[in-house]
Amino acid sequence: MKKVIMPHLLLLGACICWGVNPVIGKILNESLHPVALSTLRWLTALLILIPLTLWREKIDFRKVLAHWKLFFFTALFGVTLFQTCTYIAVKFTSPTNTMLINTATPILIACFYYIFRKEVLHRIQVLGMVLATAGVCIVLSQGKLEALLSLDFNTGDLIMVGAVLAWAAYSILSKELMQLFPLLTTISITSLIGVVLLVPAFLWTIIEHPVTGMTWEMVSGIIYLAISASVLAFLWWNYGMNALGTNTASMYLYLVPVITALVSTIVLREWITLSQVIGGLFVAYGVFLTTRKRPQPVQLEISTKKSVM
Repeated sequence: MKKVIMPHLLLLGACICWGVNPVIGKILNESLHPVALSTLRWLTALLILIPLTLWREKIDFRKVLAHWKLFFFTALFGVTLFQTCTYIAVKFTSPTNTMLINTATPILIACFYYIFRKEVLHRIQVLGMVLATAGVCIVLSQGKLEALLSLDFNTGDLIMVGAVLAWAAYSILSKELMQLFPLLTTISITSLIGVVLLVPAFLWTIIEHPVTGMTWEMVSGIIYLAISASVLAFLWWNYGMNALGTNTASMYLYLVPVITALVSTIVLREWITLSQVIGGLFVAYGVFLTTRKRPQPVQLEISTKKSVM
């Protein structure tokens, strides 16, 4: 019974970690630049990931070097761009909006596979993409047709669209890496490269936006993001996904914007709007249609033997 329930609990735990992430990020943005926040979060996470990886796994550094390009672009899209852009986005928009837009990631992954891998898209998947795109447009325009026609969108929402594009690319590349390397090795090496890529922007940020003093709230917030969103969520998610399958695990992602909305309402007093509800439903149903497992056609065996009658 425990083995049956545990994967579901771990997936739920991962979604809670990711749902709280943009809310904590918005709070910390008041005293930390988004680039500094992203760098310090992943730098702290590395202090946990690297010793854990060296203890649990044997890193084949020659093999890592042989696939350095794959590691580089995975880190660039997943750590450097996505996480930083997410924290920049919540500086201008609500955490709920960022997670609603992020829910459309499977749509972009399907599009990328169609464009670069020539994978066939079925009609139901195309319908799902149209519905999810309509949902994102409702969220971006806040349900106002004039804003949609004039392309007058919130800056943070547009930045989050760019972040989702980066995450979709990361999802495809990281899947290839995990077929070549163990989980902890993949996460640790990509995190390390991502932090190295962030260092130049981090140094510029410290010069232009110096931190006057680190408060206990700032330190505890960074530690929380490092442990929960950077380490535990990734480990829990991958364990649950391997146990239950990608299709079942992906259903849990619909909980992330719900959790974000609830936490935002309680902590930030940001109330859920009708456009967010309607847009979120469009996105959720569109992603469901695009990612659901299609039933296999039943093969009927027709006997070719002649009747003896």
